[in-house]
Amino acid sequence: MDIRIFTLIMTTTKISPTKKGGNRAQRRAKSRSKKKAFIKTYASLISDTKNSSVARLIELITGEKVEADLNFQSRTRWSLEDMQSYITSLIIGMAPSKFIFAATASCLAASQNGKDKDYYQWWVGEQVDYLNIDSNNRINSIRKFVNNEFGIEPGIYLVNGQSITVEAGVNDTFDKLDSVLKMTFLNAKVTLEVILSATRKQLSEQFIRMNQGIYLNGPEKRNAVISPFSDEIRELTTDHMSLLCPQYISEKEASRRKADDFLAGLCLLYQYGHQYKITEKSLWSAYDEKSTINETIFTFCDFFDNFAKAVKPYVGILPNKNSIIDMVCIIKDMEDQGRFLQDKKGFFTEFSRVHALLLNDKKFYPVSDDKVVTYQGLLRSRESKYNSLRRILLEGGGEYQLGEKKSTTRDYYPTDKSVKFDYEQFFSVERDSQRTFTKEQKLVAAWEQDFTTPEGKPIEFDDLLNPDKIQGGHDKPWADGGSTTQDNLKLQTKEDNLKLGKKSITDSEEPVE
Repeated sequence: MDIRIFTLIMTTTKISPTKKGGNRAQRRAKSRSKKKAFIKTYASLISDTKNSSVARLIELITGEKVEADLNFQSRTRWSLEDMQSYITSLIIGMAPSKFIFAATASCLAASQNGKDKDYYQWWVGEQVDYLNIDSNNRINSIRKFVNNEFGIEPGIYLVNGQSITVEAGVNDTFDKLDSVLKMTFLNAKVTLEVILSATRKQLSEQFIRMNQGIYLNGPEKRNAVISPFSDEIRELTTDHMSLLCPQYISEKEASRRKADDFLAGLCLLYQYGHQYKITEKSLWSAYDEKSTINETIFTFCDFFDNFAKAVKPYVGILPNKNSIIDMVCIIKDMEDQGRFLQDKKGFFTEFSRVHALLLNDKKFYPVSDDKVVTYQGLLRSRESKYNSLRRILLEGGGEYQLGEKKSTTRDYYPTDKSVKFDYEQFFSVERDSQRTFTKEQKLVAAWEQDFTTPEGKPIEFDDLLNPDKIQGGHDKPWADGGSTTQDNLKLQTKEDNLKLGKKSITDSEEPVE
């Protein structure tokens, strides 16, 4: 039976990277090189629906012929009780029965663009015949039950006019199951819908539409969206799950993609500042393929990789996930000024000390006309108002306007006004936004130096603009605030420039004999 399911999609010449699309630098370059041309259109998704049985389904899913693309799945893994309940439901005819697969070979043959062909070809190469779009937990439950990894719920089963008692550890597993119950399980009716022709984007749209009437939270639905932002947040979360869970996000929350949601929100705050309002609307906008943040998500991922590495030794003294927001926004604000974190240990330990003092302060602060909270209460939300008030208190106190009128401006100071996170001491001095010297600057310097380096080595004409031979060094180191200007430029050989470290060129000069 040929079924055409129409889904609203956004076609574009921009190709979204997937987990198989190269490293982050390659995906960043690819994202920037594509021109966007968005047009709303309706396209058909062709599928074939078949009535089947659990026995036939087991034959189909044996081995690795059916695999899940986790882009369409929650991180949730069913508990033992969930799996037992599902198998029991199959036996008594009360289980949801529709399984939706995408036939990889058929979809590959029908593919019209290179990205879709690459996507399906990868799965075909892995000898996967079908992609499991929306039934991963059910499939895994059946597999584990047939492999005797758990038993059905104990109790009395009334099946085919017979009363059969199932006891835990006695006759509840597949191999030991009563023959009547086993045959009832194997003959249980299921429906298989096999998608024969669909783009990668249509599969995503289909997953979202299928779950409109099912309780999936916002992060789980957004996970299926195809965009660089979605792909990178998913990969970043996977890379740093050991940092986030269970220290900041419980395993249960992580299973519902709350860790993904946290990093998505953190990216928005990194990009737009700690006062930015994170809402369902703003998050959906970020995940949209048209979002401008798709061009900057790679920068955030690089930043968070470095941040995670730096903060890891100190997570034990930084117990709240919204403190991560505070620290990230402080570091980003300083980097925007050309100043970079140098004393990581000092920064994280001093933050923890001031944070502890504020936690111990029982003073209440107004957050609305009828609500007051302590600093600890401010940690419970990433709402822009809460982020702003935490930042004010960390910095020693100040004013904040609660409403639109100036009359709503209030003072927010810790009980001990000497409590202040003086973080600037842990950052470098302001650095020149221009890191390297221009060709013109190098030419002028060469003539000024009479084509000789400070170490007395000759500069050949052909080597002047070859960075593997001659490099522009900062007399006062760039890391210490040295400007990238003509009067701070000294040409050196690459070898001598790399030897400098943070020393001044003038201080490091040695007389040439």
